[in-house]
Amino acid sequence: MEVDIPEPRFFRTVTHLQSSTHCISFKDMRKLLESLVSLTHLELSDTEKWINRGLLKTACSIPSLRSLDLHYNSVVNIAQKLPNCSQITKLDLFSNRISNLSSHSIQSMKQLRYLDLAEVLDLSRNTLKNLDFLAQANLTSLRCLKLCENELTVIDHHIFQFLPALTYLDLSVNPLTCDCSNSGFLLWALSSDQTQIVNVDQYVCTYPLSERGTMFVDVDVHSCWMDASFLCYISTTGLVLLTLLTAFGHHFLHWRLDEAWVHGEMLPALEDERGWRLCLHHRDFQPGRSIMENITEAIYGSRKTICVISRHYLESEWCSREIQMARAVLPRDRACRDQRHNIMKTNCLFVFCSQK
Repeated sequence: MEVDIPEPRFFRTVTHLQSSTHCISFKDMRKLLESLVSLTHLELSDTEKWINRGLLKTACSIPSLRSLDLHYNSVVNIAQKLPNCSQITKLDLFSNRISNLSSHSIQSMKQLRYLDLAEVLDLSRNTLKNLDFLAQANLTSLRCLKLCENELTVIDHHIFQFLPALTYLDLSVNPLTCDCSNSGFLLWALSSDQTQIVNVDQYVCTYPLSERGTMFVDVDVHSCWMDASFLCYISTTGLVLLTLLTAFGHHFLHWRLDEAWVHGEMLPALEDERGWRLCLHHRDFQPGRSIMENITEAIYGSRKTICVISRHYLESEWCSREIQMARAVLPRDRACRDQRHNIMKTNCLFVFCSQK
């Protein structure tokens, strides 16, 4: 069907246009759009053939255009059909065969306030299943978002942080999963002061089968958070206890090995055979006094100090303090200081340390 397009001056004041492929040809439609310099609202229904031929490029070149209604079009790859429409504030994609949207397809529409993706019908199960395209779309002005009758099962509530102006959200008639995977979205939906989630109290569970027919808002999501916190507490506590037990067992084993050598070999040789009196911490330290006080008293109250050097001794903080204190006393005796490698030298003061 051919239509004669009058002079462009006759269309300068036209602001709204509704059209379909049934009343005009593609060539005439493109010519008509080029003459509509004041157009603000454009509705193109059942025009997938035009869209596939690039009509949207012509439409989006109209500076005054603010609303673009593309409902009832079987446009699958809409991301490749939407050109740079940065001036658009309302985009209606109602009842299209959209299976996926990339963030790049609507990223340039920074002024977009209304996005309608409702009733995305696809008999081949080729419908929207996630909202990932919103993450980097930069829709800072978007206020109204309709996503009803899609195939959304799990809603990532973190997506909505990228829509700071969102006040209206419709997710009706989606096959929602009622388990912990949707706990974050449910808590957000019930607590959000800015965004109105339309009829959220009427959402019905679809998955799992045991919850089918249950109201979405009746799902006990608090148990999800308590379980996670409890598991985190148990795992953290278990890890700390395991670390402490491992360290204690390691140190206790080494201390027992050193102590067994002292009591089994060294003690009989020095006390029984030579008649010396050793100062041992478990036997001679006074209860109620600090470790440092007992160490200091043992050093100044002994004529000799025998230092048993082992790898465990060198790793011990208390044994390190003992040897430092003993070395501070040694310079009082010149002969002992000059020959301190000889532990049997007369008048030298030595301290024995057997515990780590």
